[in-house]
Amino acid sequence: MIDTWLAQWGLRFPSSNDATLRLQPAEGPELVMERLEGGWLFAVELGLVPSGLPLGVILQLLQVNSPFSSLAPVKLAADDAGRLVLWAEARDGVDDVDALNRLHDRLREGHSRLVPLLEPTGELVPAQIQTSALVFV
Repeated sequence: MIDTWLAQWGLRFPSSNDATLRLQPAEGPELVMERLEGGWLFAVELGLVPSGLPLGVILQLLQVNSPFSSLAPVKLAADDAGRLVLWAEARDGVDDVDALNRLHDRLREGHSRLVPLLEPTGELVPAQIQTSALVFV
């Protein structure tokens, strides 16, 4: 699965025992791929968690982990060094090349949407909260 996915860009997985691969596309963030039992972890780093984030930004970050997020199945986590990371799991035998391309696209989309929110702007903008109703059937 991963070999076929990498081959579309003329790449191949190194033949070493290293279970981690880092890809730096010409455009977009570095993609870290790590071998897991039964699949792969795909991840992109967003950067350090800045102090004093506005409530609106915090709410947008938390929304990423919602099952209703437009980035699903991508999840947001923080590592022990305080860096925010977007990640998703690709499963062997379940996800094909098209699924991996969609996963990679969602990680890149999340990176491009969230990184600007983490940059200091020098001004605080009040959060605009819209109410909505979820209907479960």
